[in-house]
This record gives sequence, structure tokens and C-alpha cells, in this order.
Amino acid sequence: MAVTVLVSGGGGAAAISTIKALRMGGFDGRIVSTDAERLSAGLYLADTFRVVPRAKDPAFFPAVLRLIEDEHIGIIFPTSGFDIYEFARHKPELEAMGVVVAMSDADAMATCENKWQFYLKTQGVFPLPETGRDAKAWNRFPCFVKPVFGKGSRDTHHCATREELEFHTLPARDMLIQEYLPGEEYTVDVLSDLSGAPLLAVPRAELVRLQHVDPPVGAARGRATDVEAPRPAAGP
Repeated sequence: MAVTVLVSGGGGAAAISTIKALRMGGFDGRIVSTDAERLSAGLYLADTFRVVPRAKDPAFFPAVLRLIEDEHIGIIFPTSGFDIYEFARHKPELEAMGVVVAMSDADAMATCENKWQFYLKTQGVFPLPETGRDAKAWNRFPCFVKPVFGKGSRDTHHCATREELEFHTLPARDMLIQEYLPGEEYTVDVLSDLSGAPLLAVPRAELVRLQHVDPPVGAARGRATDVEAPRPAAGP
């Protein structure tokens, strides 16, 4: 019997790529997608879709449960950075219903979400850049500052002097300080099975994507022009 899969976060590139990969791989089941926005592209690549409340809305998970029952969902591929935490929190409940949730457990996600806890967990296991949180005790420059909680390189700063470091680590900011690593940065995507055993690793050179660059003369105004350039490494 063909299985029905749910691909959440239909507005993101990860959901679109997941649906395309399932199609290209010859998946013969049904694909259902969800998102909070009706115009999300991934919704219209699936066999059917449902608009659900946003992940932080208390009505989100009850809506997902109704969808699972209505569409007889067997596997869930959470792809949104917003709803993955809800699916992780309810993973035991979903597994008790016979639904396979293709994602990490909530405790592993909490460790990865907190960069300081991740550093403490992996210290001594992998070679890591010097890392700390005390700006006054930090004496290695240049250095790199980033939020303990954050993603997408938001609010990250290269600090060449102590004055810059003190500014970007004000008491109101929960920041992490790391040794600056010059050179090309690589991201490694790892695919693991449901028991956590790695199956495949794909390294990628990271590129900076700059938006809202003025287009060349003759190009349509008001459109973003993408520029890609190498980005120096800045720790995990």
C-alpha cells in the first residue's frame, strides 16, 4: 500500500526540494504539503495541500492532527525552521499514532539550537575554534561574534578591536565569541537514518548572497540582483 507523506513548510526551498526529490526518486505515494500562506509555491507541487495556522499558534498542532487523520499521513518531513520544534515536541505522540517523523528528537534540537551548549557538547570531540562568552576576558583579535540563538548569519560581527567587541557584546545581548578563522567556509550536509547512523555527507563551499544590489544600467529597477562571493570561515 502506497504511503502518504506530509511535507511541511511549503513556502520554503527545503520543502520544494523535498517534493522534487520524492518525484525524481520515483515515489509512488501521495504528497501532502502545509503552510500558513496559501500562495506558498510548494503547496502547488504536492498532490494536495492544507493551509494551517502558524507554528506558534496554539491551533497549529490540532490542525495537523486533523490533517493526519483526514489524509492518513504515514511519514512527516518537517522542513520549516518554525514548525520543526512543534513536531519535535510532539514526536512521541505522533510515533504512538504510527506516524514516522523524519527528524531529530527535541533534546538534540535544543542542543543544536543553543550554540554555547553545542560547543560544550562537542568540545574535545572535534577540533573547534577558541570559543567564549566573557568579552572582558577575551584577548584574541580579530574575533567573530554571533548570537547564542540565531540563524542565517543574522547579527554576526567581525570584531577587529576590543572596542568593537565590547559594543557587540553589550549586557543586553546574549552573544558568543569565537576565534576568527580566515579562509573558505564549508557546510557539510549529513543524511542519517532514523537511528542516527550517517548515510551520506555532502560538503559545500559557502557563498555570500547579497540582496538589493543596484542593477546594471538598462536592467529593471526595483529588482534584486544576486551577487555571490566567497565568505571566510567563522567557526561552527
